[in-house]
Amino acid sequence: MCYDGMRGSLCIGLTWPLSTVQEAFLLQLPRPLSIREVFQAGLVVFRHRFRTLIGASLLVLAPYLLASAYIRIRFLTFSDNDVESTLKQLEHATTLSQYLRAMPPGSAAWIALLVLLYIFLVIPLFFGIVVHVTSQHVTKRSDVTLAEAGNVSFRRLLPSVVTMVLACLLFVLAMLLYWFVLGLMVSLLSAVLAPLADVVGVIGSLAFLVGLLWFAVRAVYLPAIVTEEGLSFVRAVIRCWRMTAGQTARLVGFSIFLTFFLSIAQTLLTVIGDILFATEGGQLLVTVLVGLLITPFAYVCLSVMYLDLRTRRTD
Repeated sequence: MCYDGMRGSLCIGLTWPLSTVQEAFLLQLPRPLSIREVFQAGLVVFRHRFRTLIGASLLVLAPYLLASAYIRIRFLTFSDNDVESTLKQLEHATTLSQYLRAMPPGSAAWIALLVLLYIFLVIPLFFGIVVHVTSQHVTKRSDVTLAEAGNVSFRRLLPSVVTMVLACLLFVLAMLLYWFVLGLMVSLLSAVLAPLADVVGVIGSLAFLVGLLWFAVRAVYLPAIVTEEGLSFVRAVIRCWRMTAGQTARLVGFSIFLTFFLSIAQTLLTVIGDILFATEGGQLLVTVLVGLLITPFAYVCLSVMYLDLRTRRTD
């Protein structure tokens, strides 16, 4: 039995038991999935496509995690004096440039490199693979191979990367304009009423953090849209914004709960690994293995949320 929609269909014909709520969703789609239901569906997909998802981890995440571990050991290992000096400088830092100068030499560049590689290469490629596996498994009852999903994601990698860069550039331009206006307001108010200027500065900084979270929870679905819907550049950004419109609170709650759940799982697995491996090298290996295990589940949950959002938006 299937629900047919303008964007495809969600089918019941699965070989494992589904809860009553999940079955009702797949058959009738009466309402958006709750956060609990997203995790339930994600766990089902993760269990039944475990080998493919772990294979994707080994293919995409393992090289990045190993390179990241090497960089941390080789370039980001600091002495006790470096740590103490950095903490003292951070205590007195009030601007971004002061925070960057407080970091040990070269560390900011390496950290920035790792972040950029993850955002603009690992996420588009890995998310593309996972969302295709999840989408085919849930909507078409088709279990694609890792090679098939990898080919789909790789063919759409360049449009996905460019789309992510475009979205981030738009956000950076908006951020620069925001900070310019905020700085101008604070400067004008400081000449008239300094306490009010301080309040405006604090509120403005908090508003920026809220805006950053708002952007992150909505833009994260861009690689899925580019891979699964064949859109790119401006059309993908517009599609993402329309698809997530009115869902910000739900997506923020989902992101917070997902982060909390993964943090607990990572902590527990890391503690177990540290007990089994007392050496620094063994603990680092455990960190890599934990990342390979829990990251696919996170992206499966994101894929389920994307499918739920896509099903309800036909524009």
